[in-house]
Formats: sequence, C-alpha cells, structure tokens
Amino acid sequence: MRNQKGFTLIELMIVVIILGILAAILIPRFMGAQERARCKAAVADVSIIREGLGLYFVEYGEFPQVAVTYNALAGFIAPYVSPPRDNVTFTFEDYTSADPYDDYVLNADIVNVPEPDNVHATADTILSTPY
Repeated sequence: MRNQKGFTLIELMIVVIILGILAAILIPRFMGAQERARCKAAVADVSIIREGLGLYFVEYGEFPQVAVTYNALAGFIAPYVSPPRDNVTFTFEDYTSADPYDDYVLNADIVNVPEPDNVHATADTILSTPY
C-alpha cells in the first residue's frame, strides 16, 4: 500500500466554498469603511476647533466675531489648541457668530467622500451628514 499525501479535490472545493462565503459576508461590511473613517476624522478635527472656540470664550467672554477664512479662525484658537489643517479632512465653509455672547455656527465640507457631506457645529452640538 502506498502512502499518498495531499488533499482530495472535494477537500479543496470545500475550502474554496468556505472562503467564498466569508468573502461574500465581509466585503459589503467594509465597502463604506473608508468614507465613515473620513467623516469621523473631520468631526474630530471640527471638535478641536470647537474646543479652541470654547477656550477663547472662557478667556474673552465672547466668541470671535469675524472669521471669513479658516486662517483667521485658526489665528483666534491657536493660543489654546493646535488648529487642524484645512483641506486634509475638511474644507472650511463659513463661521458666523451673530451674538458674541450667545452662539456660533461653523460649517465645513468633508473632503474625499463621494457624496457632498458636511459637518455643522455650534457651541452645543456637532452634526455630520450622513454619518
């Protein structure tokens, strides 16, 4: 009797079928992972800006009134936090503060995502769409 070593065709087919089933289950889960990660990173960066604006408010008793560009806004918060770089995770849209003692609105677009997603932040909340 010969000692034959190796796998039979049926054993190889079973392994291929199991790998196919695993791939069919796992691939759809990871399809949107990169977009979700970019959205979460943009929300984290805008949260840093919110923290800097909060610290600015603590020191001066009001929110900055004029910030038409991201560089101007980053100049206000630079003494308190390290401002994130614009155009890495988000593109600065606008910042408005109607009442210096009340609230502000900050809008930014999330970069490198297929749908036009944005982050909307105030002193109380931060929202991103769709994640």
